[in-house]
Amino acid sequence: MDARRIDDLLEKAILGLLLLALFWGVLGFGAVRASEFAGLEWLASLLGVLWLVRLWLRPEERLFWPPLLWMILLFTAYAGVRWAGSPIEYVARDECRRVLLYAMFFIVAVNNANSQESASWVVGSLLVLGAMVSTYALYQFLTESNRVWHLERPDVYARRGSGTYICPNHLAGFLEMLFPVGLAYTLIGRLGHKTRILAGYATLMILLGLAVSISRGGWIASGLSVFLFLALLSRQPSHRLPAILAVVLLLAGTGYAATRSEAITKRFEKMLKPGQLEYALQRVHLWKPAWKIWRDHPWLGAGPGHFDPVFRQYRPPDYQVRPVRAHNDYLNTLADWGVAGAAIVGAAWVLLFAGVAKTWKFVQRSTDLGSKTSNRFALVLGATCGLMALLFHSFVDFNFHIPANALTAVVLMALLSAHLRYATDSYWVPGRWWIRIAVSVMLVAGSLTLAAAAWRAGREARVLAEVERQGLLMESIRRDSEAAGRYDPQDVELMRNLGRDWVKAQAAHLARLEEAVRAEPMNGDTWYQLGEAVRLSVWQRNTPDVPEGLKKAMGAFSQAALMNPLDPYPPLRQGMCLDHLRRHAEARPYYERALRLDPHGYYTVAHLGWHFVQLREWAMAREWFEKSLQLKPATMPDANPIAYAYLRIVNRMLAESTNAAPR
Repeated sequence: MDARRIDDLLEKAILGLLLLALFWGVLGFGAVRASEFAGLEWLASLLGVLWLVRLWLRPEERLFWPPLLWMILLFTAYAGVRWAGSPIEYVARDECRRVLLYAMFFIVAVNNANSQESASWVVGSLLVLGAMVSTYALYQFLTESNRVWHLERPDVYARRGSGTYICPNHLAGFLEMLFPVGLAYTLIGRLGHKTRILAGYATLMILLGLAVSISRGGWIASGLSVFLFLALLSRQPSHRLPAILAVVLLLAGTGYAATRSEAITKRFEKMLKPGQLEYALQRVHLWKPAWKIWRDHPWLGAGPGHFDPVFRQYRPPDYQVRPVRAHNDYLNTLADWGVAGAAIVGAAWVLLFAGVAKTWKFVQRSTDLGSKTSNRFALVLGATCGLMALLFHSFVDFNFHIPANALTAVVLMALLSAHLRYATDSYWVPGRWWIRIAVSVMLVAGSLTLAAAAWRAGREARVLAEVERQGLLMESIRRDSEAAGRYDPQDVELMRNLGRDWVKAQAAHLARLEEAVRAEPMNGDTWYQLGEAVRLSVWQRNTPDVPEGLKKAMGAFSQAALMNPLDPYPPLRQGMCLDHLRRHAEARPYYERALRLDPHGYYTVAHLGWHFVQLREWAMAREWFEKSLQLKPATMPDANPIAYAYLRIVNRMLAESTNAAPR
């Protein structure tokens, strides 16, 4: 078998792995979980190896090096520098893994999937994938199913289609990129009649998937991208009328369906009601802290992926949930990466669209040649409008932080950049030996880094899954014990057996947590879980081993605070352990540290009240509990249980002390 034949097989294998990665990410919950993301890392690592072989198999082949690639490499290097200097290594590493993954996919795709045939395979596969997940979303919407594969979605997403994603907004982020692509291929693609019908059907299903996601941001972004699509296409007189008719029919049908759906109308009604989770201005509560975080860390940002852990210090008093992201990718980028990172990202987008402008006239077919269709023009027009839709949506969401969506965007960007070869030959780089060595070093380093990260993350994910399973088993035994105590408290044998099962499950849970911190010693959350499990195992005892158990718990909390110095809960628990040991003076600094890290967190504030209960300073305790209830009112006893329960005790103690005072 000659080198050319092997090279062709490698090219097909790379294309196949690229398509597999797109399907894997989208069908695997958007690859937001560690196990699915590790799968993408393995695929990216393998892609790097295959291209490395191609690189040396045919040294006469040229490399394609568009300007955007320089910005991607620059940002990857910047991410590595920021990783090294970030407060939370584990969080920064996780974010930098994503950056490296996307860089690897881009450089491989732009050099190995840059032919028209490869682009057609990618586009066709994406349209099929979009139609598949849209069909699943339509099923969820019509049957009111709240399941995604074998998992239950949060109730807040009920009566909305999310396809293979957990969050419907992220499904919308994926589909809004594909809808203009499908529309472009259906209207102006150079397709056969049957293929055009299939493309039109897939596009219609994608539109239905967008509709049943009931994502307001997705709808607005898609609408804006369609108007952009129409404006660009109408510049060609031969396509103007079909484009207008198609868009009007699609939008009219969607609008009619929306007005006939009770779920859709209710969601838009809640958009205007303050206090509702769907309230339109709810996300402004996140944008202000994001802006403040950036103002305090203007040049380099707080750190890769650090918006969420830093957010507690800037939390508004009326926002008591964990945000994860800023729900605005632009502000999130500034908060995490600073002006330096945002400037590189902005320059990358400018170079991409400058390349589109440069390519534009070269990918349109002249009507003088007797054809009004062009797959090149369809791809450039559709992908440009699809990426613009994602950019529009990014003002109110964080789709670029969903790996499957970010990967889809990266592949579309690579296909757009590859079309620069129709405009100029200046971006082709000859395969000189020193260039191939430099690229080989990058590929080897990237592939090894991704493979090592995937192996490490996969091992941790497997152990944490076992930790979760043991935790669920303990919860099941606890519920059984409560039920047995209510219905048959005299059954001593049953209670004894349940007690033995509990002790066994608790020991297994602790063992798995210890295994988890050995597998990934930099994860502060796991250290915290270990400390909390140890603390709870001895908290209610009155045995000689309690001090030793609390000392072990404090050691785990100390490690958690070291791994994540921005988390208020490890010092909070350390203070509780010291209070339990009646070392109240030593406990106070830990509570103060927790309060500095989360000054407006109802849970943290409530524990300050608990600390003063241990000191029997009832007036101070009441002040903190009342403040906690102001931050999060106990509309139900379990909404803010610590403040709710202890405030009643404190009020009773204050009343008794008042009545007992001498007259």
